[in-house]
Amino acid sequence: MGQGQSREIKNRIGSVKNTQKITSAMKLVSSSKLAKATKELRNFKPYVSGISDILGKVVTKSTFHPMINVNNSKNACVVVYAGEKALCGAFNSGIIKEAIATGTRLENEGWTVKYFAIGKKAKEGLMSASKEIIETHLLKTPLPTKEFTAGIAAQLVDLFSSQEYGQVHIAYTEFKSAGSRATTSYQLLPFVPEDEEAPVIDASSDENFYRTRYLFEPSKDDIIEELFSIYFGSEIHRCYLDSLASEYGARMIAMDNAAKNAKEMIDALTLKLNRARQAAITQEIAEIVGGAASLGS
Repeated sequence: MGQGQSREIKNRIGSVKNTQKITSAMKLVSSSKLAKATKELRNFKPYVSGISDILGKVVTKSTFHPMINVNNSKNACVVVYAGEKALCGAFNSGIIKEAIATGTRLENEGWTVKYFAIGKKAKEGLMSASKEIIETHLLKTPLPTKEFTAGIAAQLVDLFSSQEYGQVHIAYTEFKSAGSRATTSYQLLPFVPEDEEAPVIDASSDENFYRTRYLFEPSKDDIIEELFSIYFGSEIHRCYLDSLASEYGARMIAMDNAAKNAKEMIDALTLKLNRARQAAITQEIAEIVGGAASLGS
């Protein structure tokens, strides 16, 4: 092996080492962002659960409210949460597939489907699939503010309450752990109550189930209105936190794998370089010995 080839291997080793430094740094950044996102998500989920629980107690299938009633529109909106950046494995492509699958199912049911993109990669993925996008929101900070997500929720509620859209669905990635996540979708609007209100059972009854009577102040309708406003905003915020935690976890894993692959490549190239050096030294020794033998004869 000549000097030129050895120099080429050295250059490749240097290049891979630079890449390793970048991927290691990106892993650390993603790890830090993941910790903040999971802390925010962990603190926020009990609040969302509490709101949902209260809403489930006061809203039933017999409740009359614009957010429950089906309208005449045959347009459906699918909200898609994806990332702002790449380098996170199959995170972005996975949620785009989930969203399009949801849209296809709705189209088979007779709906005209349009998409609401949250994240740069959501917009790019949907455009690549030739899907119609009615709105795009980009996140400029590591975590969304409640004001930011409340604005998105207000837009979605307006799309439904104006009867421009008959259904609104959410497609997002549910965070489970740094290495585990699941794409999922559900119907946000119209809101579907869990069940009819349970009957009131007399306290003297032997039955072991009782429905609590609630006193509403100022009125049940006013409370339901306020609860819906809080609920939709909190759901949009929760899904955003789930999606971001999943994205940061996926990027941390991807960068960790890239750094490990870079190390393996550096080791392989270093071994190749050492073998080349040994071969060159052996050849030089052989030439010297051969030359000395010629002179001796």
